[in-house]
Amino acid sequence: MNTYSWPGGNGITSDKVPTEIAYPKPTTPNTPPQSIHWGFQFRPEERRIRCIKLFLDRNQKLPSFVSPLDTASQLRASGRTVMDAVSDYLTQLMGHTMEQLVRRYGRDFMRSVEKEYVLTVPAVWSDAAKHATLQAAERAGMGRMSDIRMISEPEAAALYTLKSVQTSGVKVGDNVSLAIAKGSA
Repeated sequence: MNTYSWPGGNGITSDKVPTEIAYPKPTTPNTPPQSIHWGFQFRPEERRIRCIKLFLDRNQKLPSFVSPLDTASQLRASGRTVMDAVSDYLTQLMGHTMEQLVRRYGRDFMRSVEKEYVLTVPAVWSDAAKHATLQAAERAGMGRMSDIRMISEPEAAALYTLKSVQTSGVKVGDNVSLAIAKGSA
């Protein structure tokens, strides 16, 4: 799997970046945040909104380190909603990715190619949560909701694994059993 240098990672590479975001205190009410911190841009003691995408599906069990009350408090203090925070996070993620692609392939090339966005979501997500994810992606500038593709996380992991396997070793009609460790998808 490819690894990337994420902002705040101090040169450490990782194939994933934490779904964490924080906003500076606004100078006036209802003012959009000026400098968003996200991913690896935190010191351990800093407050941040964690696992914000899980709040798009009310049926999702939150990890023990995520407090709904603290999340609500931080959102209120920043004048943001869950949808705003997910959209802001996706905007930061997309901006960083595009910046890396421009650095690697050049601005002219990146302007000339069609971009396609594929988002992964938990397999158990409700249709409402999937729709909310598409709304957040559209707000983040990934195109119209109808043009953004979505796939479940287990399907994405299986496809990645199959594409990584030597093609000569798997033939049409073969059965492939994939064991995916928790948190690896």
